[in-house]
Order: sequence, then structure tokens, then C-alpha cells
Amino acid sequence: MTKIPGSYGDGTIFEKTYKSGKRVWVVEITAGTLPNGRPRKIRKTASSRRAAVTLRQKLNAEKNKGVLKTRNLDTVQSYGLWWVREHKPMSIKDSTAADYEDRLRRYVFPYLGKVKLDQLSYKHVVDWMNNLYYAKKGIRTINGARAILHALCRDANRSGIIHSNPVSLSTPFKSRMGDKTQVQPHWTKKEAQEVLKASVGKPLDLFIHICIHLGLRHGEVLGLSWDSVDMEKRTITIKQTLRDERRLLPGGAGQVRSRLQEVKTKSSNRSLRMPEPVYQSFLRHQMSQSMNKILAGPQWLESGMVFTSSIGTPVNMSNNLKNYKKFLKDNSLRFIRVHDIRHTYASLALETKVPLEAVSQSLGHADIGITKKIYAPNVQGLNEVAIDGLATYLEDTTIIRGIRPGIEDITPEELEITAPVKVSRRKFEPRIPAQPRITA
Repeated sequence: MTKIPGSYGDGTIFEKTYKSGKRVWVVEITAGTLPNGRPRKIRKTASSRRAAVTLRQKLNAEKNKGVLKTRNLDTVQSYGLWWVREHKPMSIKDSTAADYEDRLRRYVFPYLGKVKLDQLSYKHVVDWMNNLYYAKKGIRTINGARAILHALCRDANRSGIIHSNPVSLSTPFKSRMGDKTQVQPHWTKKEAQEVLKASVGKPLDLFIHICIHLGLRHGEVLGLSWDSVDMEKRTITIKQTLRDERRLLPGGAGQVRSRLQEVKTKSSNRSLRMPEPVYQSFLRHQMSQSMNKILAGPQWLESGMVFTSSIGTPVNMSNNLKNYKKFLKDNSLRFIRVHDIRHTYASLALETKVPLEAVSQSLGHADIGITKKIYAPNVQGLNEVAIDGLATYLEDTTIIRGIRPGIEDITPEELEITAPVKVSRRKFEPRIPAQPRITA
């Protein structure tokens, strides 16, 4: 086999004869890597030696500019599954990777899964986002799916599989009035009181009391263990969370598995005091769990968790959500998401003039700006506090309005003379203005 030498890294040229007897010159260069880490080879043919040398120069020029078209057999779905199962778990939590895969399967693959990755275009992305919008998906859902596809294509671009990221040319949707959203208005004070009253003595007694009074996330509540609860000091330490991981098995069946993991952020690791209603709810819950343990007998599996099934295993988040929806329906209570109860806690706390810093810390937010952005705009009481506070500060402190209109009372504070006032003894004489002179 005849080879034409070239500079290191420029690729090789060699002569090849087909079974038909046709002779061609093959140009082979390396551009990027395959998902398995091996170098990606690009081969093209030329009819003559001179044409092959020219072709090699052209391919290397395209390679250096980052516009070389590779022959890629990966589709968005095949590469996406490799990316989310093999690559991303090295840099993110397993639960986050599972969430990525779930959203790819629900919102990306049905529309773009069969498209060749190196043929994915800006038009594909825009049409896909519009289709999700016309399918009445929420703006946050669409933008979240776009962010995952953007990350997928960014990694493919870095590895040389595609020459540019088509998702970066698109823009996220902006929320507008009337757009569909899963977020529900938080419970009012009266509604929260009705929910608490209906939950007493029910299976969701403690769950409801913790969510409303402490504002914990769904996973943080179900992730509570008894060693993080101090009944004597009446404190709860948040140090772990329970998450549902959705995985697709090799046979095609789906699997949901609950896993304990670290809390969301460093600020989420916090200790909270139990208010009296929560403490009483804990006492009722301990009694109920003890009864379940007796009834289960040898079938009881000790997990050390606060929230357990009838045989002691941790409560699955999906099952708990079903029980929550049933509880609201059976008691004719307005449905809001479990995370909206967190909004209820924050909004009602701010309405009662609790400092924003205290609310942010109890919620476990990493930055007070997050609390302000999410909750403060929805609390009218904060506006009133600002307006009334400035008005009080600027109000005259020496004269106040009297009881009857038109009458003013002098404050009881004694007046203090800081400097003597000199009184003039000169007789007052009115000044007559001079008459204007009239000239001829």
C-alpha cells in the first residue's frame, strides 16, 4: 500500500484498490473523539494523488476552523443516553442525572430523538420549543428541557462530534401573563388553619404540620431520621433529603427508586426549633408509629426514619404525594403542590412582619436574594411596612394632631433653649418707599 507522508497530525494518504479494480487515494485525518474515548477518524477519497494532497489540506483547514463535517452515526437519543448515563454522573449527583434522563425521555426524545446529532440545527431547536409550547407545557418546563439539551450539545461540541452548538443560537422563553404554570397560589391564613385542623390525628398529621410551620422541602421532610430529632430541646436538624430516582431498565421497563442523599446546598443543612403545634404533632406521630410496629410484629423493618410505611420502610415520595392529594380531596381542601406549602410558609411569615433574613435562613436558601426574588413581590404587607415606616420617620415629633379637628396639642416634652435671643430696643418705624423722580 502506497502512502504519501505528511506533517505530524495532518493525517495520512494511501492508495486503495477495490475488488472491481478501481483505484482511489484515501485521505484519513483525526477529528475529535468518540463517546468511548477513541479518536474519531474521517475518511474521504480522491481520484488522483494530487487531488488527495489538496483534499488533505482542505480537511485540515476545516478542522482548524472547527467547521469540519464529521460522519456521525449518533442520534440525539443514542448520544443523549450515553451522555446522561456514562458522562454526567462523573460531575453531578446520581439523582440529578436520573432527573436529566427523565426529562430527556419526556420532552426531548419524542421530538428530536431520531435526528442525527451532527444534523441538529437551529430550526430543529426552535420548532421543538414551539411544539412543546403548543402542547401546553409550562414555560419553566420548556426552558428546563432546553437547558439540558444545551448542555448535551455543548459537551458534543467540545469533543468534536459537532462543530457548533445549535441550542446556543436559540433564546429561552419569557414568562407571560396567562401562561400555564404548575405553581398554585399559596394557602391563605384561613386555609392553612383549616388544613392543620383537618390533619390532626390523620396519617399526614406530622407531614402537614412540618410543611406549614417550618417550610421544609418535600424530600427534606421525608428524609428526617429520628437521630436528627431532639424532643428534649425541641429541635430538628436538616442534614439529608429523600429523592425519587427514575431509571429505565435494559428490558425497557421503568423503575422508581428512593435514595437518601445530602441536602441541596450547604445552607440547607440547618437546625430548626419546633413550635408547640409541631411538638404535639410529633408526640402523636410517635404513638402512631409505635402502634404500627406492634401490629407489624416480625415483619417490621427498622429504618430509623421518622416517616415510614406500615412495616417500617421509608415512605416513597410518589406514594406520599398520592396520599396528600387524597387527603385534600377527602376534606374538600384546595389543592396546591407540596412545594407550594413552602411558599405558604414563607408568604405568611413575611406577612406577619418576620424579617426577610430570618425567613431566608429557615428556608435554607443560599442567598437572601433568592428569598426576596421568589416571595417578597407577592407580599403586600412589605410595601405597607416600607411606606408606613418612612412616614413615621418623617413625621414631626413636636406637634401631633389633636382629638378634635383644627386643634393641635403640644407635646409634653419641655422645650430647651440652647442659646439666648437678643431683643432689639430700637423703636419700630415703618419704612416709606421713595417716590420715583419725574424728569422733563
